[in-house]
Amino acid sequence: MKKIAVMGSGGFAREVAFLIEEINKQNQEWELLGFIDRNTEIGSPCGKYKVFQPDDWLGTVDFELHVV
Repeated sequence: MKKIAVMGSGGFAREVAFLIEEINKQNQEWELLGFIDRNTEIGSPCGKYKVFQPDDWLGTVDFELHVV
């Protein structure tokens, strides 16, 4: 599965996460890792996903990551 994260953690970002989950119901293509948001505390839950800080996390990713 391709790994993906959603930029932001507000209402629209959560809608995007919902759409990714709906796509996965038809075709298990995406592993949604969580949300990337500079304005939310690291590790804060956002629904069933975690929030990552872009400066701390994106620089350490050692795999192919898709961001939407």
